Amino acid sequence: GGGGGGLTCGIGDRGTVCWGGGTGSPNVISGTSGMTTLAVGRGFACGLVGGGEAVCWGENKSGQLGDGTVTASPTPVAVAGGLSFSAISAGAAHACGVEGGKIWCWGRGKNGQLGGGGTSDRKKPVASWGKPLPYPILIADRRNNRLIEIAPDKRIVWEFPTPNLTIYSGNEDVNFSP
Repeated sequence: GGGGGGLTCGIGDRGTVCWGGGTGSPNVISGTSGMTTLAVGRGFACGLVGGGEAVCWGENKSGQLGDGTVTASPTPVAVAGGLSFSAISAGAAHACGVEGGKIWCWGRGKNGQLGGGGTSDRKKPVASWGKPLPYPILIADRRNNRLIEIAPDKRIVWEFPTPNLTIYSGNEDVNFSP
């Protein structure tokens, strides 16, 4: 589970349940039964269903739902591109997924957090780092809108905008979850 921007969600027996962020009491989000992974940003959430298909719902001003639009949706919409992710993470208004060791990101790009050298918003996933990663575990840091890669021992391996595989340590901005 996770929470951001007043929205909190968790995976339950009947699907994903979210509350806050203007939704009032807890609601089961339709179309989320069988969801295996959940990432919550600021007012939006994404998850993995089936064989790694990403779906997102909520606010979409920067394209953070990844469906090619900027239209908000209270129910899950498929992230464009037909990608099959092994991991997904959400920042304030962007999300990233790992497919085959490559990172794909979409949503707000103002601070370069989507990678690929640009700072524009992306309404669909774009390849952010072309090389396979040694540690395909990622966290999109909500506080600073960075994308970082975490080694199994929770060291920060790299972060945008300089993905140079330098080892960072002691970052108190990152909230690790199991």
